[in-house]
Amino acid sequence: MQKNLILTTASGLTASQLRPFVFSFQQFQKEADLVIFTNRLNAETRRYLSESAQLIDFKHLSIRMRHPQCFLWPLWKRGFPLLKTEHSRRQLGRFVFNLASLRFLLYLEYLENLTEKPAWVFLTDSRDAIFQDDLFARIEGPGLYCFGEGKQRTIAGCYSNSAMLKDCAGEQALKEYGQREPSCAGTILGDYESMLNYLQTTVRITMSVERMKMVSSVDQGVHNYITHKELIPNTNFVDNDAGPIGTMGSVAYNHIRESPEHLILQSDGRPYAFLHQQDRHKQIVENHPVYKQIRNL
Repeated sequence: MQKNLILTTASGLTASQLRPFVFSFQQFQKEADLVIFTNRLNAETRRYLSESAQLIDFKHLSIRMRHPQCFLWPLWKRGFPLLKTEHSRRQLGRFVFNLASLRFLLYLEYLENLTEKPAWVFLTDSRDAIFQDDLFARIEGPGLYCFGEGKQRTIAGCYSNSAMLKDCAGEQALKEYGQREPSCAGTILGDYESMLNYLQTTVRITMSVERMKMVSSVDQGVHNYITHKELIPNTNFVDNDAGPIGTMGSVAYNHIRESPEHLILQSDGRPYAFLHQQDRHKQIVENHPVYKQIRNL
């Protein structure tokens, strides 16, 4: 039986920051492997993570969350087409991509080199995410699954999403897709072939984006461009209300559904399998059973 795979990145984080994600993974994802790409972690954090995950170290230049190599992006962008091999282009990408974009290149090369292919692959953030159920049991069919952030705003109506889409593909892309619901680049799910196609497309487009800034990222602009242009066959756009993944960052707390046990519910009354950006609501951190169990450890 093929196992499922979860890929995430942890850079400069502590064990306490990552504990809700890892603790909930241990509870709900018994049939999945967790791989964490790590950078600038202390020994205590590495020991804690290694109990549940495979750790893969990578190097990346950043100074106070700034990526100085991106200052020369116009030069790097012109350089990619001049390199003759995909390997040399990726090596340049490893050096010049900011962290949010680099992670997709790391994931791609990891998947390409696997001898045993997973059935499903989930790409996720780690610091602000928890499981509530078995995510992979909620999948309805093959393809790529991209998850909305909520219908309460559009790409054009959100400063960061509109800026990232313009940085990716220019003003014309914003005109075409600006009225769509933003999709979150921090939670992407797909079968192995669909995810491989997605990551190859992501890396290729990232090498030619209009801008890559030292501070803010372009990754979600690339993701929304791919998602709404439907560049990957069998792409499924899942509304934030419909599950199985709920992104809470732009949802007002009085619009969030909770069970008597303080699990967060999707529109059909079932708990979301996975929550993202839930820590932006102090009430969830105070009352959710994952956080309560961690405080009682």
